[in-house]
Amino acid sequence: MDGDKPDNTLPDEKLDSTQTDKTPGSPPSHLLSGYFCNDALQLILNIAAENDPWFKEHGLHSERILPKFFSTPNATTMSVDLSIDSAILPLPPRDLVYMMTDVKTWASRFSHIVYSGKGEKLSGTSLGILDIQRVTAEFLKPISVVPFSTIEKLTFLRFVKEIRHDMWVVVDLDFDECSERLSRMTIGTSVASKPKVENACRRKPSGVIIAKYDDSKSKVIWIETMEFPIDSDWPFKAYCWINVLKNDYRRVSSDFLSFELGTENEGSRGELLGVFKEMAKNIRIKYVDSIVASADRDGWSGHRQENKEIWLKHKLNSQGPYAGSCIFVAVVKFNVESKTSRPVFSYLREKNLYIDWCHTRITQWTDEVIRVASPDGDTYCITLNKDPFEGYVLQEASTDGFHSFVISSPIKESDFDKNLSQKEWSELVLYPSGFTIVPDMNLCISISLQLMDSTQQDAIKAMQQFHLDLIAEIEQEIFPPKQSGLQIPLSDYFKQAKPDCVYFLKTGRCKFGSKCAFNHPSHVLATTSGVASENDDSSSIQEERTEECSCSATCKGKHPRREDHGQN
Repeated sequence: MDGDKPDNTLPDEKLDSTQTDKTPGSPPSHLLSGYFCNDALQLILNIAAENDPWFKEHGLHSERILPKFFSTPNATTMSVDLSIDSAILPLPPRDLVYMMTDVKTWASRFSHIVYSGKGEKLSGTSLGILDIQRVTAEFLKPISVVPFSTIEKLTFLRFVKEIRHDMWVVVDLDFDECSERLSRMTIGTSVASKPKVENACRRKPSGVIIAKYDDSKSKVIWIETMEFPIDSDWPFKAYCWINVLKNDYRRVSSDFLSFELGTENEGSRGELLGVFKEMAKNIRIKYVDSIVASADRDGWSGHRQENKEIWLKHKLNSQGPYAGSCIFVAVVKFNVESKTSRPVFSYLREKNLYIDWCHTRITQWTDEVIRVASPDGDTYCITLNKDPFEGYVLQEASTDGFHSFVISSPIKESDFDKNLSQKEWSELVLYPSGFTIVPDMNLCISISLQLMDSTQQDAIKAMQQFHLDLIAEIEQEIFPPKQSGLQIPLSDYFKQAKPDCVYFLKTGRCKFGSKCAFNHPSHVLATTSGVASENDDSSSIQEERTEECSCSATCKGKHPRREDHGQN
């Protein structure tokens, strides 16, 4: 890394104009490369040298005047944001270069941010540029007014160049902007004239410098420059991309913490680990597919309940055990007053299966059979639980410092066993539900549920009760209510829709704690002891939850039939 330094400036790279481009209706790609790629590359090197002392020592910056439109907005309604971040990653540099230049791999590894991506190889490249392609990518852009992610579609050139031994630069620059400016240059129009589409988000010259740091590590400098409307924002700063890389490494290096699927699988646990991770990743991708909405939210219907907007869409299920049923996808968003997402993420990671499934279905769990976690045990975790109704429920909890996901899906036992026996990934029928956490001024949580065999009214009612239960859970477990006289938290007013817990009303205590399916009013004080008397109209809590009562004849609560209780 510290060998002889090259000249301070990279040579201008113009190509033979006799080369042709096979893409109709656009300027030849080699002209774009000759006019703009080298300038964009030099801009990335200059920015890195200005902000990173380690890189500045390599003397690759230049005083050459570069095009102004690289760093200025195209209209007064637009803004340009530049961010930079760096990290030492325990990954080989050539692997990182391949990941950035193979668009499918890039989209897969950055799936927290990139919804889809495809690359089209272009003919005619500059000397020394190893690979140039036109990339069309869709980015998942969370917005605060509705509980969805939306898609921002961008088209840009991406190329890579090895600027020194074991040091590469991968550069992106907006394809349409460069094409428009080059077209005006070739017909004699002023270069200063504005592009046709003034209010479009554009990927100004952005790049990643990847260098060998030692035998097993890489130095990565990420520079992100985006143009977007003044009244909006580009949420993915450079640190977001770096954090995704760090989290992806934790995912790759995660390993089994528990494995209880039987001795016949012990010898092949290493082979099964990759399949298991792929299952979990596919659940997250399916989950994102289910909640992505267009700008006009086509296909979704909005309903206001208890000051919350609940959004629904439905489709006919054509596969799996629920074929012929109607699936409702219900989404709601709410804010939690918190400065950090960590306690909420940790809580949902451990409690999601109870919150998500036990509030919507009668399900009794067996022991956890598999747990996979990252070395830190916190940022990436997969669990597999036995579900007597579905076979298994698989959960992935992952965070990259920006998005956090806690998602689960039922998996038929036969489908799961087939994947494990083949030791390779195959398509599964998945119905994911779960939580997306996006730090905002407050902590924003979006919930998605897939409800089978429901009417629209049933779906609204289930979603309304679900988010009220969740608010109560988070308040009780993460943010204990303040002792301020007999003031009742706002959530207690919402929880009046649930019956009060008889044990808690009588004693001020309940052995089920926060897991109790009934309401625990915070203003109730423990002034009496004992359980409900036989004169009370309330039913046995134990039987309400399990259809059985361990107290048997000594229980003072009534024991109605389960179906009679369901009708009430």
